[in-house]
Amino acid sequence: MKRLLSIDGGGIRGIIPAYILSNICNAGKFDLIAGTSTGGILACALGQGRPASDLVQMYTKRGPEIFNKAWYRMTAFEPKYTDAGIAKVLWQTLGMTRFSNSLIKLLVPAFNMVKDSPAHFKSWEDPVDGMDLMYDVARATSAAPTYFPAYKGYADGGLFANNPAMNCYAEARSLWPGEELEMLSLGTGYKPEHRKYPNYGGLAEWAKPVIGAIMDSPSHDIDYMMKVCLGDSYTRIQGELPSNVNPAMDDASEKNTYNLQVFAQSLVKDNNLALSKWRS
Repeated sequence: MKRLLSIDGGGIRGIIPAYILSNICNAGKFDLIAGTSTGGILACALGQGRPASDLVQMYTKRGPEIFNKAWYRMTAFEPKYTDAGIAKVLWQTLGMTRFSNSLIKLLVPAFNMVKDSPAHFKSWEDPVDGMDLMYDVARATSAAPTYFPAYKGYADGGLFANNPAMNCYAEARSLWPGEELEMLSLGTGYKPEHRKYPNYGGLAEWAKPVIGAIMDSPSHDIDYMMKVCLGDSYTRIQGELPSNVNPAMDDASEKNTYNLQVFAQSLVKDNNLALSKWRS
């Protein structure tokens, strides 16, 4: 039996899967971890052997440093944030550790802007485009368009695989043909704001909510496919964000990060039975 872990993207909402993992205790029990964007950052840190509780602290204590808007970046023609904050935090977190030296097999999606195609960084294969450090891979997968500049020609893996569960499953089938698989898939919460909008709304009504729908719908579809593929061997922990949580990927305020942790606690409580087998 091979155990798989998949972690969604979602910016500061990475607090949610980090908190859930801190309640499982030992990430070393997984044979393959796939993570996109903030989930890719978590995957790399877990591959280093870092405890998930440390990663909760990374988001709560250093989130404002990552999402720190410089006063001079005020135009619509450049990313909302410089990459200075995220570069510093990821370098101090991941350092010089080589991606190939991960203690666990890692799969991290990113989008190759030069080739206009998806890319999949795999710790068990040779480095691609000189991206041989965990730092490089984490920077590439989390370079969210409009939020951060691209990194070495790569942008956020969430452009095509915000929920990387199916990518994880496909690689596991390739790595271990015929082996039994079980997967834990961790979301970062969602808020279906499109419910408020009229059936016949136009651009003015739908410009904002349609982005959320486009991001969330593929994730729900992947959830459906994974249930078909793995049945009872698939566990998905995800939930609708409460009204006191700002779903924005970059709201790293003390109030919002606290509310995200409270929400994560409720997910652990509500899914305690499903999570019990992942604690063993």
